[in-house]
Amino acid sequence: MKKYMKQIILLAVFILLPLVFNFNRSFMTLLNMAGIYVVIAIGFNILLGYAGQISLGHAAFVGIGAYTTAILSTRLNLSFILIIPIVILISGLLGFVLGLPALRLQGNYLAIATLGFGVAFSHIFMEWESVTGGFSGIKGINAPSIFGYQLKSRLSMYYFILFFIVVSIIFAKT
Repeated sequence: MKKYMKQIILLAVFILLPLVFNFNRSFMTLLNMAGIYVVIAIGFNILLGYAGQISLGHAAFVGIGAYTTAILSTRLNLSFILIIPIVILISGLLGFVLGLPALRLQGNYLAIATLGFGVAFSHIFMEWESVTGGFSGIKGINAPSIFGYQLKSRLSMYYFILFFIVVSIIFAKT
């Protein structure tokens, strides 16, 4: 228990932070975006920090997850709990398909290959208007609902993102 005391205190601070300071909508949006970037950074740390591989296409997987979530939510009207494993599976499969040939590369060649992947998907996201909405994006995305509870407020989304930060940290440590 003593080993994890700092982490428990830090988690308690982040749980109480928006309740104590009663942040406005803009600041809560910034906190939520920062939380999403923390999860992305943890994933990038696994790739670069632990595996020592340089990937410049990391944002493509974020986009794949985001667009897949939006498409499954708006067009197929699937529940958010069902969407999460589907998105993990699709992103994981695409990562595996890219990883097989790319991990045979080293150093700058791997970085260039993953950069190409990122640029290609950026163009796909912007140009495939019938699927992604192009530069306008996908409209009409509902707030996620988990076991009947809709995450409509920025505060509820904050705690949802905080949960995924904790889960990401636990997975990164194991």
